[in-house]
Amino acid sequence: EYISMLRDDSNTIDGDTVRDGLSGLPDFVTEDPAVRNQLVQWQVDWIKKYDIDYYRVDTVKHVESTTWAAFKNELTKVNPEFKMIGEYSGAGYASTGGELGTGSMDALLDFDFNDFAQNFVTGSIENVEASLVDRSSKINNTATMGSFIGSHDEDGFIYRLCSNDDETGSGLSEEAARKLYKVAVSL
Repeated sequence: EYISMLRDDSNTIDGDTVRDGLSGLPDFVTEDPAVRNQLVQWQVDWIKKYDIDYYRVDTVKHVESTTWAAFKNELTKVNPEFKMIGEYSGAGYASTGGELGTGSMDALLDFDFNDFAQNFVTGSIENVEASLVDRSSKINNTATMGSFIGSHDEDGFIYRLCSNDDETGSGLSEEAARKLYKVAVSL
């Protein structure tokens, strides 16, 4: 039976986080149970065929939680050890959008970490230590954060260190920024 899986004028709500398109990209109508079930079944088939045990999923906040829970539930039926890390733009240990520790995402990318790293390499060591201690007290092995220094969704780490932007830049030379990048990666 044919399922109309992609969002169109009849099922788009402008400005809605879930029911609006994102950057002009095609969007699945995941709130439709038939669409949700088909997408989940495709992923179940993939992990059975290719022995996949971990997914990194994009744009978590643009799919409703019911779909993520169904996705996770069905995949763990096939592989009880299956895990998912999600990209929830702007998420950090204190702001997870309700997706961490709720039965869907096992981890979220930590959009705060690159700020911690920049602050660390530019001298705010005590503040970063306090933030990381607080972060560690709020996560555990079933709900954790994926640390990263850079992302295609943000300005690069070295660029930010070199930038003279008052809000995010440090105004360093490229040579100095590259050296500090190595320190940040070790963090």
